[in-house]
Amino acid sequence: MNFFDNEKRLTFFPLFFTFTPNQIQYAMRKRYASACLFALFPLFSSIKAQSLLTVNPGTDLYVSPGTSFTVKDVTLTPSAGFTLNGNSISKRTTATNVTSNNYVRSVYTFSANTPPFSGTIRFQYNPVELNGMAEGNLEVNLYNGTRWVDIETATNNVLQHYVLSTSVDAEPINAITLADAATPL
Repeated sequence: MNFFDNEKRLTFFPLFFTFTPNQIQYAMRKRYASACLFALFPLFSSIKAQSLLTVNPGTDLYVSPGTSFTVKDVTLTPSAGFTLNGNSISKRTTATNVTSNNYVRSVYTFSANTPPFSGTIRFQYNPVELNGMAEGNLEVNLYNGTRWVDIETATNNVLQHYVLSTSVDAEPINAITLADAATPL
């Protein structure tokens, strides 16, 4: 008779509990599945983005020239009118676009490329997210859907922990972060 036939029952002494082999297999599979999910939880939780703003398709979010538009720690101040439509902004700890250079553990991503943006970008950072970089060397880097573009720094305030870029000239934005000026993304 096969060990896993339903007719055969196992009794555990001195507890006097009786289990069928199918019940034992089910319990083992359930524990294995739980252990796998528990082991993978840190991987999935670190990948998850924190959604900050969603502009539904057919709805325009228009930012007038010279008006500051802030989402969490990033402020866009366009020099020409800027419109978001059918786009969302999320915060991640890793860049979704491959790069070999170091950057802060704070990346703001757009679900799709924005229309070309002209203006300044102010990026507030937390010193614990610096990834070993010196605060005084930080500059804004943006991903335009094709490549990373480093934007020169107008102001780098190490006391209040922010970097203000010089003017960006008609670049679509897909992601924004900070990197070392010596090794831009």
